[in-house]
Amino acid sequence: LMKIRVVSLDGGEAQLGQYVLRWMFKAFEWPLFFGFAVLNRQNLFVYIFFTCFLGIAVIIIIAITKKNQRIGDFAANTVVVNARSMFSVHDTVFMNVDQENYVVKYPGVLKLSDRDINTIKNVITYYHKTHNQHTCGRVAFKVQEVLKIKAEEDPIFFLEKLLEDYNYLATR
Repeated sequence: LMKIRVVSLDGGEAQLGQYVLRWMFKAFEWPLFFGFAVLNRQNLFVYIFFTCFLGIAVIIIIAITKKNQRIGDFAANTVVVNARSMFSVHDTVFMNVDQENYVVKYPGVLKLSDRDINTIKNVITYYHKTHNQHTCGRVAFKVQEVLKIKAEEDPIFFLEKLLEDYNYLATR
């Protein structure tokens, strides 16, 4: 529901023992949930003070630990991570290319590294947001220099065609 996960600090899935240890510390970290033992009015004030003190201590501990861990996470060697993906398939170099009648114009595009292709994708995305032709021109010039080709089209059309050719050739 919250798109968070508990993982072990070694990078793997948390084990059952780690979950149990985390939950054992809940009573010390958040005594507000365990206040049903307070039965009379005199103990209520002590309980409220104790709960506030521990709540503030827990917040301070989370703030000062390197990985923002609570006491139970620290003891169990776990951490809570955000499992939401901020990226989609549109953030990758993947694009759908019509396979039947597609004509590759720049077959040398496969000489470029993955890093180069990602840079081209980022420049194209940046261009569509800002219409900065200068950056497109510089990158297009450098790619033409590396591939030893001369493009006739505008820099943005050249870069987009390169990306299409790359997707077509890489998925064949």
